[in-house]
Amino acid sequence: MREDMARGPNNAPRWALLVVLAAVGTAVTAAINPGAVARISQKGLDYACQEGTAVLQKDLEKIKIPDYSTKFKIKFLEKGSCSFYSMNIRGFQLPSPQIILVPDVGLKFFIGNASVKISGKWKAQKAFIKTSGNFDLTVEGVSISADLKMGSDPDSGKVTLACSSCSEHISNVGLHISGSRLGWLIRLFRKKIESSIRNTIQDKICKVVTDSVSSKLQPYFQNLPVMAKIDAVAGIDYRLVAPPTATSEYLDGHLKGEFFSLAHRIPPPFAPSALEFPEDHDRMVYMGLSEYFFNTAGLVYYEAGALKLTLTDETIPKNSTIRLTTRFFGTFLPQSTNASVELGTMSSRLVGELKLDRLLLELKHSNIGPFPVALLQAIMDYVVPSLVLPRINQRLQKGFPLPMPSHVQLYNLMLRSHPGFLLFGADVRRG
Repeated sequence: MREDMARGPNNAPRWALLVVLAAVGTAVTAAINPGAVARISQKGLDYACQEGTAVLQKDLEKIKIPDYSTKFKIKFLEKGSCSFYSMNIRGFQLPSPQIILVPDVGLKFFIGNASVKISGKWKAQKAFIKTSGNFDLTVEGVSISADLKMGSDPDSGKVTLACSSCSEHISNVGLHISGSRLGWLIRLFRKKIESSIRNTIQDKICKVVTDSVSSKLQPYFQNLPVMAKIDAVAGIDYRLVAPPTATSEYLDGHLKGEFFSLAHRIPPPFAPSALEFPEDHDRMVYMGLSEYFFNTAGLVYYEAGALKLTLTDETIPKNSTIRLTTRFFGTFLPQSTNASVELGTMSSRLVGELKLDRLLLELKHSNIGPFPVALLQAIMDYVVPSLVLPRINQRLQKGFPLPMPSHVQLYNLMLRSHPGFLLFGADVRRG
């Protein structure tokens, strides 16, 4: 899906030029402000919760329940023993999981009214009498609550995630005995058996949750790309410049958002301005790309020589009526430009196409005396659509990588222009 960039009469040429600067060639500064902001809304967290719960469910179903044995002595009967063994979890249902945003703290994972079904075998012995059978156990009213603390690694700039606390509760355990006329004997120990299995499950639930966060969720965040190579000239730095911040409606990550030279990386001579991110929640994810982001792109490609375009007489086809008599045309500035950018996604890359109806020129200075701007206008009317735009759009079609896993697809795209930055929003699904 593609969508035209929202543009106003004043900032459209500005943004079009910034996109051109980022596309043609194709350690943070002391400022605290980020060059880009990534946002996950509650809608996005709900989707992530469903995906993560499916993984957690498989881990919980792998819980091993140890065998349980007990001895008994009943009046008028001899001593005996019974055992419960080969216990397997047949299902761990986790209805209505939630990830709750806790302002200024992080995230809370909560599941209520979960249930577990367990099956196994039992045997009992009294003197020379042996009996055995099967049993089913239902655990109901299981609740799980875990606090997830998010931070940032100062060295790698990646997200860190840990389970800072976990609690669980079981409301009811029901045992059903089958397979023997002496099942009534086993039922005498129902409460003791149910209590033992309840304690075993409760002890293991939080361990599984904590282990899943550290062995699956934390590595997932660690594998998210924070450095992306664009081409032979430049790369993009998406590292965190501060720990993620949570409000009641979204989770924000402040990113460096900076192009850098692969040949020799030096801090840019300017700093990002404050980015007033809007209160958008409709899409699952958002990315705000500031002027700083595009300006560092222009700087890197300019210093690499990729933004230099020299017009010579040899540049113009021989059959053209336009001829050049000098290699230098003075300094000129684009004015009242009719431009738009169509954006889309390809895998995890942001791709686009620049459309430019006409580039109007105004001569600001000339070291060679009076110069006919109309002639240069005619030249640019030919050069821009035939030479410049194809190069720009060839680069835009290659796209710019976004800091997201490759197996995630974006859809329902949105792009808006705001003072000082572009806002990109989308919903996500597994590819």
